[in-house]
Amino acid sequence: MISDETLIQLLADGHFHSGEELALQLNVSRTAVWKRLKKLSALGLAVESVKGRGYRLSQPLELLNKELIEHHLPESSQAVIDQLMLLSLIDSTNSHLLGKAKSNHISSKANVCLAEYQSGGRGRRGRQWVSPYGSNLYLSIDWQFDGGVAALEGLSLAVGVVIVRALSSFDLSDVSLKWPNDILMDGEKLGGVLIEVVGDHAGPCRAVIGVGINVNMPAQDIEIDQPWVDLKGVSRNHLAAALIHELIEMLTLFESDGLKEYMKEWQQLDAFKGKMVSVISGQKIVSGLCCGIADNGALVIDVDGVKQNMHGGELSLRLSHEP
Repeated sequence: MISDETLIQLLADGHFHSGEELALQLNVSRTAVWKRLKKLSALGLAVESVKGRGYRLSQPLELLNKELIEHHLPESSQAVIDQLMLLSLIDSTNSHLLGKAKSNHISSKANVCLAEYQSGGRGRRGRQWVSPYGSNLYLSIDWQFDGGVAALEGLSLAVGVVIVRALSSFDLSDVSLKWPNDILMDGEKLGGVLIEVVGDHAGPCRAVIGVGINVNMPAQDIEIDQPWVDLKGVSRNHLAAALIHELIEMLTLFESDGLKEYMKEWQQLDAFKGKMVSVISGQKIVSGLCCGIADNGALVIDVDGVKQNMHGGELSLRLSHEP
């Protein structure tokens, strides 16, 4: 039986490989190779076929490499990590770590999970997170907080700040943040954060922090319901190491220091501050001037001279025809 992972590894270089060559390396028939190649599109991969030359992926892949990630990860962060898991096909990295936490198959140290492909990647409010194979970064890290859920106030905003810090070493321009958990570049969505919690509401709990970053979207059409951008050319392994390090540095201090250490930086990166916005929360819509964030991470909206703190909802620029 040919595994998708083995076939993808052979094609990852982006060069043409003949059906005969692939069949020989996989010890199967050329028909079996052809059938498996047809199924790769379900993983978000486009395969080109040219008579006389063979098959290739429409663009080469940089597959995740544990040794390379650890090589670029400072020893201080490596010392905190119990498990660094690199998986091929998975429902979602968050779900994987949540399952381990719920069954107590996890240590008190940090655990990190990365995947090449997510069949059930999730964003906020249950939205699908499009996760084509070997193209972007799908990363989750779990961390224990002894102070309970209250200790997590503003955590997603701090995560956003350190993601931008990690990205800053890759010579990128115009990276900003959208409350509460989106990473933007040139005003379009580059990534997002999803935090889920398991454990005691008032006592020890584990937070699983999921990060998705668009790195190298496939050439074929991708169905995403908003303008998006990717990093094109940035190493997934180098970025993974940078993100893991920044997240661990932040998590080590967050329970004691909270959001205050990241407030100023977040305000400077706020893509919507000083703009007219609308926040949709259920059936309620609040429109006004975006004034940044409060000390607890709530979004502050000036509605006709009265400031309101928004603790949840969907933020968007206010359209000119809105009341």
